[in-house]
Amino acid sequence: MNLFADRRAHTADGTGKEPSISLFAMSNELSLNDLDAQLAALEASSSDSDASSSSEDERSPVQVPREAKKRKLNDEEKAQEKLSNKVLRKKMRQGLSNLCFSYLTGKCKFDEMGKPCLFSHVKPEEMTDADKAELIRELRHRKRFDPALARVAQNLNIPMCRMYKKTGQCKQGEKCKFWHLRNELDARWKGMEFWCDTCYLGFTSEEQLKEHKNGKTHKSNSWSWQQQSW
Repeated sequence: MNLFADRRAHTADGTGKEPSISLFAMSNELSLNDLDAQLAALEASSSDSDASSSSEDERSPVQVPREAKKRKLNDEEKAQEKLSNKVLRKKMRQGLSNLCFSYLTGKCKFDEMGKPCLFSHVKPEEMTDADKAELIRELRHRKRFDPALARVAQNLNIPMCRMYKKTGQCKQGEKCKFWHLRNELDARWKGMEFWCDTCYLGFTSEEQLKEHKNGKTHKSNSWSWQQQSW
């Protein structure tokens, strides 16, 4: 079988299986790592609600007992802790990143609120090889492209996986710490905005793509695909 036909069969629809988890009505276009932003919004909403309730209590002639308020606060803290632990356990089982993408690309809302974040705060220049490998694995599961996160990933100068580039497969699988360009989105994360869907190759300019399509390799692969479609 043609190498690129085998690669297409191996990657199915060209995308990895998207990990899913629900936080109320969480969109399936969001990675699990984006929970920091959603939880931050939830925390902010809860804080506003608590502040409003406190103002109403001050105006009301009926004072709520301190014990009841304390009990309510403890219940909320326990619920939040239970949710956080559940999220972290599922995240670790799926082998997803511990890194906070909001912090990597700018600011984390939890920092602004003075609350602990579910994910690790690591600056790009301080990332270890293990951190970079986690980032690569996480990006393989994301459906939505983030230009700011892409710039961070590209500046890390992570090389391509030689085995995957040559054969379309890699023995390391999800554990591989190098780039696997399975589809156009993977290529964009790498900084290659132009993609050849026939040869599974990414390019940094339109001129490179045109030159490739005029070459023998592309024409040979195109002919092979036409033969298979007949």
